Amino acid sequence: MAINLASPRTSAISLLCSSILLLLISSGSSTSLGNVLKNGYELGAGGLLSIGNYKFIMQRDCNLVLYENNTVLWETKTQGKGTLCRLSLQSNGELFVFSESRKALWRSETGGEFGNYALVLQPNGNVVVYGSPVWSTGTYIQSTATAAPSILLCIAVQILLFASNSSATGNMLMPGETLLAGNCLSIGNYHLTMQHNCNLELYHGKKLTWESHTTGMGTKCFLYLQVNGELAIVSEGTSSPFVWMTGTGGGSHRFVLVLQPDGNAVVYGTPVWSTGTTRAVHGNAASNRTAKSIPFESTGN
Repeated sequence: MAINLASPRTSAISLLCSSILLLLISSGSSTSLGNVLKNGYELGAGGLLSIGNYKFIMQRDCNLVLYENNTVLWETKTQGKGTLCRLSLQSNGELFVFSESRKALWRSETGGEFGNYALVLQPNGNVVVYGSPVWSTGTYIQSTATAAPSILLCIAVQILLFASNSSATGNMLMPGETLLAGNCLSIGNYHLTMQHNCNLELYHGKKLTWESHTTGMGTKCFLYLQVNGELAIVSEGTSSPFVWMTGTGGGSHRFVLVLQPDGNAVVYGTPVWSTGTTRAVHGNAASNRTAKSIPFESTGN
């Protein structure tokens, strides 16, 4: 059992900080979009992205702030410079904080080619704008805020079967990382599971919305994101290790697989901006994302 050794003064300060934070972000119109903001969308005053202990908040005082619990990790320092401010991700990958009059109070200065970009609050506390996607499951569904029992079951199975070396990894797979059999990426009502039968399956609640159709095609299979953006199912027990591939490999860049709050699983391209606030992942959240010696395979795309 944890013992609280904080002094009354420390506890009072902590309570005050929590109260101020709630005042800045709370109201009936405050919204959370999970941990992903796609271009063409905005984060209004009081809106936030969140995952684990991290919150990326467009505060009502016009300051855009990244918090770890109550600790500020990064901010735009634009408090008091406008009213009803919004964070906007443009179709060229540039981030803006606009005032009510659409005056630009802050910008990331990362504008490039027009395409489809995504701002992601990662489980390690870094906020990154990733470039245009190279692959997706094409399963866009209106997201909901309530976790389905099937997700809780998925995570419970992981804890029971893989407690010694793995657990849930949130909703992201970074390049060079693997998703082991029996594990899943999950957010809201959605979970992307690498089944023990070698099939990769995406569920909305208990409904199967997408699969790789690789049941029984390998043994000890795992999902692997190559540094060239190729997503592959690899079997450890067959002569040909690659059971399934997206066919999207091209060059050596930094890609990421994100299971979005809308139910679409997307491999996004090279990042164009970040807060530079990468932290150690809390608990065992990254313990099933292991480095393996896997033969690199390029599709020539």
